[in-house]
Amino acid sequence: LRVLPLLRSRFDFALIDAAKEEYLDYLRSLEPRLVRGAVVVADNTGMFRREVMPYLDHVRGSGRYRTREYDVGGDCMEVSILS
Repeated sequence: LRVLPLLRSRFDFALIDAAKEEYLDYLRSLEPRLVRGAVVVADNTGMFRREVMPYLDHVRGSGRYRTREYDVGGDCMEVSILS
């Protein structure tokens, strides 16, 4: 989280697989740098549902993303595309 504000590039892909309670913080730090159509993948959204729920509420309810959860055999990944 400390490094993200220092990045100057724009991104079309991001994988979030970190402290589960901080997923939304990571996404909010990345959002100003994401290009339209960027794909954001959040790992372990099934096993850690409670911990990542603020993140899921944001990508599913903000109206900014088209998002879908994929079951990958015992766990899930949320794949979101910035509109």
